[in-house]
Order: sequence, then C-alpha cells, then structure tokens
Amino acid sequence: MNLERKVYETRSQKVGDFFLGVGLSIGLNVALSLILSLATGGITSVTSNINNDMAQSILGILISIAYGLPCLLQLGLIIYFGLTRYWIALGMLATIAFGLLLALLLAAACFALIAGMSGGFGK
Repeated sequence: MNLERKVYETRSQKVGDFFLGVGLSIGLNVALSLILSLATGGITSVTSNINNDMAQSILGILISIAYGLPCLLQLGLIIYFGLTRYWIALGMLATIAFGLLLALLLAAACFALIAGMSGGFGK
C-alpha cells in the first residue's frame, strides 16, 4: 500500500478536502445508521418469537457489536486520511467534535430546563 502524503498547492484544495471530510463523515454515519437500523429491525422482528434466552442474548451481543463497527470504520478512515490527505481527516475530526459539542450543549440546556422547573438544584 502506497501511503504518500498529498502536497496541497492552493488553499482551495485544502478547503475542498476539509469539506469533503465533513461530507464523508456525515454521509457515512447517516448511511450506516439507516442500514443498521433496518437490518436490526428486520432481524429482531424475525427472531422475536424465539423463546430461547441464550439465542436472545447472543443476538443482543451481535447487534451491539454491529453498532460499534461504524466507529471502527470511521477511526480507520481518519487514520488512513491522516497519513495521505490530512485535510479530509481534519474535516472528519471537526465533524465529530461539533457533534460532541452539540450533544454537550443540548445536555446543559436540558439540565437548565429541569433545574428551572424544579426551582433549582439546591432546594
């Protein structure tokens, strides 16, 4: 495998690769989420009438592993693009950072809303 780092000549190439990474990250997460949701929904509806506890436990473990695979795939892509086209990797990392920041802000807003409804945390 030839992992040569791309030499960027203009700023527009860097910006293009950055937004390509953002789009790749969002598109990959949306596509894999839809595929996994449909697949696990179909599997659980087919196997819902199985009364074997062991089979249900194994199915739950396999579904959990399947939902972890997109994270591993995205991590592998970030490492690959970090070695070859690092602006794509930066775009993918920025998308993850933005999602984490958004989740943190939404959690803080929920806590503030709950605290306002209950009269405060200290009371």
